[in-house]
Amino acid sequence: MTQKSLELKQLFEEKIAAVTATAEIEQLRIEFLGKKGSVAALMQELRNVPNDQKKEAGQKINETKQFIESAIASKIE
Repeated sequence: MTQKSLELKQLFEEKIAAVTATAEIEQLRIEFLGKKGSVAALMQELRNVPNDQKKEAGQKINETKQFIESAIASKIE
């Protein structure tokens, strides 16, 4: 699960570096943070994680989500 979070973060970094228009930023936000986005998919997978690892996995997912949110906010500014 932590590996998937890191891969998602790296993928986002690559995509946001290439973004130039505000509309593209919104598309990225939807792709990663939307209801059916990548972060939501990771949260769905959290169900399959053993109970003793859920806390750590949940924290990693939340860190990734916060990173994506702050990067999008920075890019908009």
